[in-house]
Amino acid sequence: MKANVLHLINTGQFSPYFLDIARYHDRSAFPISFCSLQHREVMHALLEKEGIRTFALNAYNKYHYLGAALRLGSIMKKEQVNILQTHLFPSTVVGALARVLRRKRVKVLLTRHYSDEYHIFLNDFPWRKRSVLALESLTTKLADIVIANSNHTKEVMVSREGAPPNKIEVIPYGMDFSRYSVSPLATETIRNTLGLGGKTVLGIAGQLTARKGHEVLFKALSKLVEPNLVLIVIGSGPMDQQLQDLAKTLRIAHQTRFIGFQENLPAVFSVLDILVHPSLSEGLGQVIMEGMLMGLPIVASPVRPINELMTDNVHGLLFNPGDDDALARCLGQLIGSPERRKAMGAAGKKHAFEHFGIERMISAYEAIYKRLIE
Repeated sequence: MKANVLHLINTGQFSPYFLDIARYHDRSAFPISFCSLQHREVMHALLEKEGIRTFALNAYNKYHYLGAALRLGSIMKKEQVNILQTHLFPSTVVGALARVLRRKRVKVLLTRHYSDEYHIFLNDFPWRKRSVLALESLTTKLADIVIANSNHTKEVMVSREGAPPNKIEVIPYGMDFSRYSVSPLATETIRNTLGLGGKTVLGIAGQLTARKGHEVLFKALSKLVEPNLVLIVIGSGPMDQQLQDLAKTLRIAHQTRFIGFQENLPAVFSVLDILVHPSLSEGLGQVIMEGMLMGLPIVASPVRPINELMTDNVHGLLFNPGDDDALARCLGQLIGSPERRKAMGAAGKKHAFEHFGIERMISAYEAIYKRLIE
């Protein structure tokens, strides 16, 4: 029996996760389509090149959610959707609302990509935290099955949000290994463009938000007396100008390169010597997985579930979250030891190729689709 699956996502920004789903999914059994809350972007065009139908609801804030839910209901009716798979908080709220408004029952598969972010970063806004967590609880209740991207995410949902454990399946991300082969020419082009000749290059990748820990890394960098050290800041977000100002204040602006969002992350990673991930909260840590696939040693804070991905002193070094002195010491150890960096990178790459394959994730998703339509 076939089942039409519609993925509801927040934005149409590039995401290898959704592109991999489109490419490896068994469309003969589960025809898929994608819909974004916001306007059409690059992801829509890429998915359409793969033969996937895409839609956009043009909803940008909570005041648009009711109209978005109504439009989503019309799309699901027209496309004869059997399973709605939602991703991230806003799309999950709209998806739940569409299900309530629509009389014909559609199976809802909630995909949770974050763990304790709202528990940590909304503490200063108790009324907002209560409302967000109440919606989290309600959408979980309305969902038929929940996919958590790590054991830690499931534990947060059960212990802090009262989610029923038997409703939650843990399925970590899988990666398309073919994406992590970069030509020497591409590497050299990026190296020349960024002026990295003769430099030891650190990198941090992720949204420029408080939870990613950029400030901790900047402070650590300011304590390292390494004139040939450069930090590549990959990503965009609300703290962009604030972080550039901090780099100037700490007198490390000449050592930092803000290069914004990068669609071809493996190519940028190919010029790095060390990947730094000082996050204060994580759902899984996909950037770490990508760094390991590129053979990079990782220096990270061991917030859960990062400890599910890497082992201290094997694949890299771990330091206490928020401790810039400890981070500076870890970086100093690896900067001064190219051989150790190489050994850790090789161990991480071997581990990643053994455990992070895309086929495992897709197979687990499709097993859930089959259960939902039985």
